[in-house]
Amino acid sequence: MVAMIDNFLKLFSPQSMEKIIQTLQAIGLNEKESRIYLILLQLGPQPVSIIAQKIGMNRSSCYAILEKLLKKGYIEKLIQEKNTNYRAVKPHFILDQLKTKQYDLASKIEKSWVSASRFQQLKK
Repeated sequence: MVAMIDNFLKLFSPQSMEKIIQTLQAIGLNEKESRIYLILLQLGPQPVSIIAQKIGMNRSSCYAILEKLLKKGYIEKLIQEKNTNYRAVKPHFILDQLKTKQYDLASKIEKSWVSASRFQQLKK
């Protein structure tokens, strides 16, 4: 599966990759988070040293971004004995998260409208 994703991402030109990064930014990732997510999709599970090297940043900065991605649910931390690797969750999991958030938001908006209309009726 990782090889398939890797081959899939290699098909994209630098311009297409920039569009993917822009899409990831539109769903709430910043540029560095987007680049790390894509690196992990391309390479599979990696230690922070490799991720930082590929992205061109120091490891401490990379750790901070990895923590943000972990909190957002876009990557996973794999600990095996003394080794810690990070891997990207599959894109469809992100899509499922976004659909859930969209549903929750729509539900909250609907409840707000119902409450507001009831309030308006009480004022009359």
